[in-house]
Amino acid sequence: MKKTLSAVALSAICIAAATTSAVSHAASNAPSFDNAGISYVNLDTSGGSASGFAIDFESSALANNWLISVDYLYASDDLTVNNINVDFEASNLYANLGYKFYANDSFTAYASGGVTWVDSQASSSALSVNDDDTGWNLQLGVRSKLTELFEIDANVRHVDVFDTSDQELSLTARYYLTANASLGLNYTFADSDSSYFGLGGSYHF
Repeated sequence: MKKTLSAVALSAICIAAATTSAVSHAASNAPSFDNAGISYVNLDTSGGSASGFAIDFESSALANNWLISVDYLYASDDLTVNNINVDFEASNLYANLGYKFYANDSFTAYASGGVTWVDSQASSSALSVNDDDTGWNLQLGVRSKLTELFEIDANVRHVDVFDTSDQELSLTARYYLTANASLGLNYTFADSDSSYFGLGGSYHF
């Protein structure tokens, strides 16, 4: 009887250990939706290029697969337009509420929507122009942890602002230095007149 109980107990411990290991492995391979990051950004437009920074924040702390995300971009430079020196600044903000509608151990599909704010300023020795507007955006994306160290994200975003609409296609690759720190490379194509890439780091919590 004691041998039988010992065997059952040993089997239970082995099953529990195997289950815990499997859950831990699955969790380590799940793509991250809890992070904050900053990156260097280079913006290409029809009038030239500008450099700046981007700040992004994501949290899936909300219940039942809901998530929030905030993305801010700022770029500035001195451009030459028709032989005139122009100081250019651009800011862009997305604040979204999202939902992860499909997920397995290493792959997640998500959708989000929210507010868009855009501000642009251009000034020269003779003229200064400032234009800003608030609109909305919808985003659909997929994120996958290809290995424990490498993660990719691809998403398309519909943006409605300044009484017009555009679509952005964004691709991001992350390499994890540790479980809580990663380096990221991003490329976003907005339209034939503008695109940008970013290189930075993120903290995962």
